[in-house]
Amino acid sequence: MKVKIINKESEDLGRQFDVKRINYDQVIVSYPTGNGMKTFSSRDVEYITECEKDELLLKNRFILKIKIPRGVGSFFYKALIDSIEEEINGRLYDINLLKDIYKQPSKRGRWEKEILLQANNTTPLNILCNGENFRKDSYNINISRLNKEEFIERCRFEMSEVEKQIKRRRDLIKHYEMAINSYSKGDEEESKAVVKTK
Repeated sequence: MKVKIINKESEDLGRQFDVKRINYDQVIVSYPTGNGMKTFSSRDVEYITECEKDELLLKNRFILKIKIPRGVGSFFYKALIDSIEEEINGRLYDINLLKDIYKQPSKRGRWEKEILLQANNTTPLNILCNGENFRKDSYNINISRLNKEEFIERCRFEMSEVEKQIKRRRDLIKHYEMAINSYSKGDEEESKAVVKTK
């Protein structure tokens, strides 16, 4: 896949680049300077497809909200879309992504994902999937539909987990602030001591 820069304020207006990675709202391209890569907003580019796989991703860009690591090819997205559409018995046109956890339990290239989402922003689904890096025929996708009570209970649980994470991070910020303050006071006292000895 390639992109053409269409943002009139960009120094790269009109240039084309090969796509390295694409996500829901950004694209990373091969760039001739710096570290060899540059990131653009999706709204600043025009996508140029080169195969059926490219067209699938662009037609279903919402699925890129779900992250896949290096080694898990974009064929996973097709398998996931097909599985969800079979479960909801209709076309998937958007997702409300609530949880997306990736694990690599072994060093042998096996991986697992747990996904909680609403298909078409209505139908709640819990998705467990696994596969093997660099193997497009290894995907195993299990989807369970949650009823209203299960879904609300799960959302409340996940919200409380997020609140705990926020509290932990706020506490960590306080520790950093304490470290900076104590270090700054130490510098001031050291400077005063130097002045007195002179």
